[in-house]
Amino acid sequence: MKQDARAAAVALIAWAWCAAPLFAQDIYTPIPSGFDFPADEASQLKLRDDQDVSGMRRHAWNVWAGLNQPAAGGGPIWETWFRSADTFRAGAGPAAARRSIRRELRPPRQHQLPGVAAAGQSLMSDVLFNRETHEHIRDNQFHQQQILNAINQGFPQGTPVEQREIKDFPREAVSLKSTWWLVKQQGITPMPVWDNEPTQPVAAGNPPRQWKRLVGVDPSRQQIPADETTELTVIDPVTKAKTTHPRQPRRVAERVLLLHAANAGRDRGGAAFGHDGGQG
Repeated sequence: MKQDARAAAVALIAWAWCAAPLFAQDIYTPIPSGFDFPADEASQLKLRDDQDVSGMRRHAWNVWAGLNQPAAGGGPIWETWFRSADTFRAGAGPAAARRSIRRELRPPRQHQLPGVAAAGQSLMSDVLFNRETHEHIRDNQFHQQQILNAINQGFPQGTPVEQREIKDFPREAVSLKSTWWLVKQQGITPMPVWDNEPTQPVAAGNPPRQWKRLVGVDPSRQQIPADETTELTVIDPVTKAKTTHPRQPRRVAERVLLLHAANAGRDRGGAAFGHDGGQG
């Protein structure tokens, strides 16, 4: 099955907006005009074909700015979008009227596969859809496993996977996957930072525990000098080996989101820090 290339997937860094109440009420809000969305498809393809990295980055940051415009309830508009549980529920889906804003954080599915679970022990994720994506899935019943099975069984035997296509999503469709790093309620939590410097071949994977740089997240203070550093020790979840990273920078505490205990799951009393996973 093929997903329409126009349905953008964006990894979000959750930032100062995270101070918004966890169970706030808000109304679904789309990306407003003026933020290069939806962009002209021919222009975007030209940026790709010309390898115009500056142009592609400019477009991406414009969309990013649009996603983080404030909704009526005060948080970013992307948090008013439909969660995967809303879209894929068996019964009637929720309306776009005022409803609870929930952060349903769970380990990413790719980290639940054999051999890679340990790499994601400190990662949580949440998936959201804008109205166009949500309605396309619901209207075509793509949320029902029996419908997907019927579509798949309708292809001639031997049809390659890449040719098993479903109905294209509209060009306005957007899917978001936010990733979060769990932070201890007390003390300093090391958080890896991806600098696009692989420590091993891409095919072998570059999990966060192998990234070269760290920052220390300190939830105990509201102000941290920009030049303050601290020594960090990391325990590899696979080998249990300890690695000390001398004098790594600390991250400002305002960007730490303290989670409600019910949402922190087994890591009660922890926190989540918005994090660009770098390697999806």
